[in-house]
Amino acid sequence: MQRFGDPRDRAEFVGRAHLGISIGCARCHNHPSDRWSQAQHLQFSALFADPRPQAGNGDRMVAGKFFLPGDGKAIEPALLPVAGPVSGVDGSRSHGEQLAEFLQDSGATHFARNAANR
Repeated sequence: MQRFGDPRDRAEFVGRAHLGISIGCARCHNHPSDRWSQAQHLQFSALFADPRPQAGNGDRMVAGKFFLPGDGKAIEPALLPVAGPVSGVDGSRSHGEQLAEFLQDSGATHFARNAANR
């Protein structure tokens, strides 16, 4: 994934390669016939933002921030609700660890179905 420098590219790759879904249309706008919103795309992309040292605590790394175009509201990282509602991202563990758990979760069958169809 090193070749995907932009976190939005990383999010789209993971969605396509591991979940079998395309979220690319939501990168720029809310598509009228697509399930994913631009805010969801940015929330999922925020999981892949380059980590930076936390202010005042150089040992702890925190992910970069994304902002909603138009109103400039900060976007908090979130998983995609592919199999219904998902819990928020826990700040005490790495985003990568939480994403791996999400992909392996028995309720999120998209990963297994996508792997079986390859």
